[in-house]
Amino acid sequence: EQNLLDMESNLKQDRTNEDLLYEILLKSGIELTAKIEEIKVGYNTLYNIGQGALLACLDDKITQDVIDEIPKHKSPFMDTKVRCKECVVMKLKFQPNLQYQNDAVNSIVDIFRGQQGRQSNFTVLNSKNLNQEQQRFGVVYTDTGIGNGLDLTYDDILENVQNIQMRNNLKRSEKLAGMNFTVEMETGTGKTYVYLKTIYELNKNYGFTKFVIVVPSVAIREGVYKTLQITKEHFNSIFNNEPANYFIYDSSKLDQVRSFATSNTIEIMIINIDAFRKSFDDPSKEDKSNIIHRPQDKLNGQKPIDLIKETNPIVIIDEPQSVDTTDKSKEAIKSLNPLCTLRYSATHVDEYNMVYKLDAVDAYENKLVKRIEFDKNKKITVKLTFSEI
Repeated sequence: EQNLLDMESNLKQDRTNEDLLYEILLKSGIELTAKIEEIKVGYNTLYNIGQGALLACLDDKITQDVIDEIPKHKSPFMDTKVRCKECVVMKLKFQPNLQYQNDAVNSIVDIFRGQQGRQSNFTVLNSKNLNQEQQRFGVVYTDTGIGNGLDLTYDDILENVQNIQMRNNLKRSEKLAGMNFTVEMETGTGKTYVYLKTIYELNKNYGFTKFVIVVPSVAIREGVYKTLQITKEHFNSIFNNEPANYFIYDSSKLDQVRSFATSNTIEIMIINIDAFRKSFDDPSKEDKSNIIHRPQDKLNGQKPIDLIKETNPIVIIDEPQSVDTTDKSKEAIKSLNPLCTLRYSATHVDEYNMVYKLDAVDAYENKLVKRIEFDKNKKITVKLTFSEI
């Protein structure tokens, strides 16, 4: 009987609530830098992490008052999961029908209205072995890659963009300054979720399969990867289990780049701008370039960047104001040979062909944030209600 009592808790006696809390954060994919608020509810303490990203009570006995307190702090992205005695945890539950998010998704999808679903094939082999005619058109050799193909003309795209801008009451683009399209979404309104859902919708509507997400930092890279993990089941339920592979670019795992190029299903590569910003023209300085720009024996002498650019990927830039602010960064993005570049942020520096905008005032009016404040310089500070997904 005593042995059974000893097994009543699986927690080590020297573990503090703080130890448990940070373990929960790690397992839930929430950054350790997330804001943690302690809420006293009688004798209990309820932890509110990341403005409602997760709620936890780690006391031995949880009162009804704690249960009643939870709805006051939860986000609409969440559903409650209760584990008696040890903790109460909010489990992420994504809502697929938030109008403002669907509007943002459709504002990108409609850019390609009139596009027929198609795929373009190219041959993955050493270009030195191709004659001029084969280089021009591409041939099937052993491994065949799948790239994004675009049927629409410049005028078709421009007309679609102008129609979207009119619909969303945005400044009209008189010409396309490159295939760059901007989505502005206030912090905390689900920017990452929106561009991931956009990937699936672009595949569903037009058959696009290759996507590269460029991020400014390791922290954001890991956050995007974790979001892909926790939304997988959600997107499977919406898009009829459409196969999708995602990975973080790793220069020691170049087989993933080949798989990215040759797969005929959705492929999502997450890459830090620093992983491909350093190129070279002088072979004697090859060691100073990123590996992605160097010929690789494992790839039949090709450069990984060449396999990626042949897929004509749709490039998504998360926080472009921190990604392509220099000439080198812009050159790096261009080296991906994007079919188009989708730019997502709350604080854009360059607003190329804005197609959707949800700024701080819009977010407040739609009750997506608690309040906004203006300092003496008229700078807006947002007080979040929802967590950034």
